[in-house]
Amino acid sequence: MKFVSKIALGAALALSTVGASTLPASAANAQEQAEAYQAKPSRKAAKPLSAANEALQANDFATAQAELAKADAAAESADDRFITNQLRLNLAIATDDDALLNEAINNLLNSGSQALTPEKQAQFISALGSKALENGDDAAALQHFQRLAELQPNNPSVIYNVGVLQLQNGQAQQSYDSFGRAIEVAEANGETAEEAWYRQRLAAALQNEYDLLEPGFALIQAYPTPQNWRDVLLSYRDTTELSDDQNLDVFRLLHDVDALQGEGDYFEYASTAERRRLLGEAKAAYDAGISAGALDAGKPYVSELKGLIDQNYATDQQELDSLAAEAASEPNGKLAANTATAYLGYGDNQKAADLYRTALEKGGVDAADVNTRLGIALTRAGDTAGARAAFEAAKSGQNGTLADFWLAYLDAQSPAG
Repeated sequence: MKFVSKIALGAALALSTVGASTLPASAANAQEQAEAYQAKPSRKAAKPLSAANEALQANDFATAQAELAKADAAAESADDRFITNQLRLNLAIATDDDALLNEAINNLLNSGSQALTPEKQAQFISALGSKALENGDDAAALQHFQRLAELQPNNPSVIYNVGVLQLQNGQAQQSYDSFGRAIEVAEANGETAEEAWYRQRLAAALQNEYDLLEPGFALIQAYPTPQNWRDVLLSYRDTTELSDDQNLDVFRLLHDVDALQGEGDYFEYASTAERRRLLGEAKAAYDAGISAGALDAGKPYVSELKGLIDQNYATDQQELDSLAAEAASEPNGKLAANTATAYLGYGDNQKAADLYRTALEKGGVDAADVNTRLGIALTRAGDTAGARAAFEAAKSGQNGTLADFWLAYLDAQSPAG
């Protein structure tokens, strides 16, 4: 006697196909044995089960329901319960009866039949979770997917889905841990975790007011797209007290990873540079904003900014060489460092690097700040090894984080050997 199965329910989130390969070894071995097992009805239950099966195939649902009730009464074995509720599940799907579906699946999971393989358990639990989501019951869905994660501890997609549901149920701390665990399991499996998993983990960190650096670095190292760089750098900047000069270091990296967007970015970059009297950099940021269509020269505050830049721009660049010569005779490195940053803004990276080195030799400057900008100049000049050395030397306080961001950028361009 063959009983027809019409189970066709899937998870509503991002579940991967659940198979023996995703199971622990012991479960996989048990499943191999169970797959060879065919559930057989007892003699007492065979007649109502056969009648219920025939009624289902004929779409006679009332008769099928009545015969299944008889099969319940006649059941003598775990297989009887499994077959009865497999048919009841088919009836629930055919009649779109959610209550009957939940009853059938729970009975299948509790049947005790050898026909209930780990794969089928996962399928049934996924169906319960899917239906709970369809009905807007996120709390019940979370319970089902947590149960599925216990069954499939090495399935990163399931763990990620638990994190999504935890976030939806207000469990932000637990969701952060689940997203991290999903990424770890994927990596342990030799798989690539999806970009959304890293982004969700960063979002959970923000919601929990956790340290953003670890999830932020993980995101840009795995998926160094301009948008990810932007989200991570701005999240860092907006949650950290930075000086104008350090803020400019963030803008320089946003520029180099092509992540500047909109009027706010370009205007703040140009106006901060102008305020620091870095007119070459201010003009470059302003011009880039105009070219990108982000800045409207007709707006009064944009026009005012242009006027501030233009009024001293012509003489500013002409004075740089004389300032560089003067810096060589100064007792400390402050003028050399300031002139180097001006050269950096005009794109003369080699002169900037030379003057930053002069500033470090003379002393009297913040070595971490100067090494950070030396690293930026060398990065832009194509001296990757020199840039790495400078950023490593810059690692103290906020400069340590800024240097690490620039090192991550270097890694994305040419991974360190």
